[in-house]
Amino acid sequence: MKCTKMACLVCIFFARVCFGQEDKEDVKAKYDKAVMFYELKQYDKALKCTDEALKKGGMEFRIHWLRGSIFSLTNKLDDSLVEYNKVIEIKQCDAKIMHNRGCVYRLMGKTKEAILDFNKSIELNNNDYSAFHERGSCFFMEGRWEEAIDDFSSAIELNKGHSNSYYLRGLAYSRNKKYSQAMENLDRAIELDPNFLHSYLERSYVKRARGKFQEAIDDLDMVLDKNKKFPDANFQKGITYYKFGKFDDAKACFDLEILNNHEIDESYYWRGILLRMQSDFSGAVTDFSKYIQKKPNDPRGYYERSFVFNETKKYKDAIDDLTKIIDIDPEFAKNFQVYSKRAGIYKAIGKEAESNADLKNAQELEKNKR
Repeated sequence: MKCTKMACLVCIFFARVCFGQEDKEDVKAKYDKAVMFYELKQYDKALKCTDEALKKGGMEFRIHWLRGSIFSLTNKLDDSLVEYNKVIEIKQCDAKIMHNRGCVYRLMGKTKEAILDFNKSIELNNNDYSAFHERGSCFFMEGRWEEAIDDFSSAIELNKGHSNSYYLRGLAYSRNKKYSQAMENLDRAIELDPNFLHSYLERSYVKRARGKFQEAIDDLDMVLDKNKKFPDANFQKGITYYKFGKFDDAKACFDLEILNNHEIDESYYWRGILLRMQSDFSGAVTDFSKYIQKKPNDPRGYYERSFVFNETKKYKDAIDDLTKIIDIDPEFAKNFQVYSKRAGIYKAIGKEAESNADLKNAQELEKNKR
């Protein structure tokens, strides 16, 4: 009887050892299978395997990390954040995981949180160009041009072939109105990756800002030769032609941008200006009205439309537009002398009291400006 009991205990012991080992092997097999599906971009299957692996227990660090990566790639950022937080709970000081969570925060637009994670990642490993690049992107998003330039420079120092760091450093220089440095960086970005059309587009802005209109148009033509419907290209070409004084060419570009349905609202605004210049008042009102419909809080649409209404003697409509500007953007009204303009219209239709009141307001605003 004692021998039988002893034998049972031994069997139970070995069973636990064997099954425990089997569970560990099963978890690894599930994880490896999940990685295989991940690499094949079959993310639903990969997640299913990670679910099964988590039920077995073990390898939680790797499994949650993999799940965080999958959710990030499939744009389920909240879920990705949950998984990366679990990884960080397991292992606090890992440069790569801090980097990955920082990327998720950046994609969510939470740049302050992202910068903190990239700070930690760089503190743990200051040889990773990607962490500097990503932190630079956050500084760029916040309009902190100098800090962005410094980080992109660090990224380039660590990886001189990273074209996107040159591209973004060029953008930062451009936004900071340092056009010579912007050109150097965008030229280099194009050398490294001639198929990245955004570099040509951005370089065209810089050339236009420097008054090199034909060279800017050449860059935009290069973009459109490779992709006739590339978003923003026809619009920027239209703006460049407008600055160049080639108004018919500008209008043709805005026509194309609108035809391609890129939903660049500014195309209606600028085409409206050109139509007004061509005395196509009906077309101008239509375009300004479309712009206002899309951007009801931008005073420029009302401002330009008020001129058309005034020129076509639709004085009440002109007054309504100018009044709307005063309501939605008093600062714009002050800077663009909206009260003076409305006073002139009131006077033209014989409303002397209203005209005098507006002139008084205009004079007060002018005094305050001094």
